[in-house]
Amino acid sequence: MTTPAQARSFDAAAAVYAANRPSYPPALLDAVEELAGLRLAGSRVADVGAGTGLGTALLRARGARVTAVEPGDGMAAQLRRTLPGVPLVRGDGDRLPLRSGSCDLVTYAQAWHWTDPERSVPEARRVLRPGGALALWWNDSDATVPWVAAQDARLRHFFGAEETAAAQDGGGP
Repeated sequence: MTTPAQARSFDAAAAVYAANRPSYPPALLDAVEELAGLRLAGSRVADVGAGTGLGTALLRARGARVTAVEPGDGMAAQLRRTLPGVPLVRGDGDRLPLRSGSCDLVTYAQAWHWTDPERSVPEARRVLRPGGALALWWNDSDATVPWVAAQDARLRHFFGAEETAAAQDGGGP
């Protein structure tokens, strides 16, 4: 589990993060609608760990009534600059500052790993209306793309993870 200080470590670089972080493909929200069994248009959504608002903006563009939940000062300030019309409440997934049964969907766009599931699961269940859904997603690298595989190899080498990966695969150092 991560600490609150780790979770807020992005605050100092919020503007750089917002300028350089990739967004999500439109097909992601199609999948969320299909798997959750709901239309985003008109749905009440809490985007927890909203950061600078990448997921929030996409949900809003689909017609969802989104409330961003963000604990970090820098990230919240960047979200307010980017999405001034979106309601923003300060809090985290372990203690959601939302009414019970107030949401059709609770989302975590690359933010679930900052929570303690023993607390965040009951909190998500509390704020979801009956029949509501929880959606978690991350951007993953596609190692079948040559430049991505090469970058991954460079990062593994830089951080000394080659030995760890080999040991986990049953190989030697």
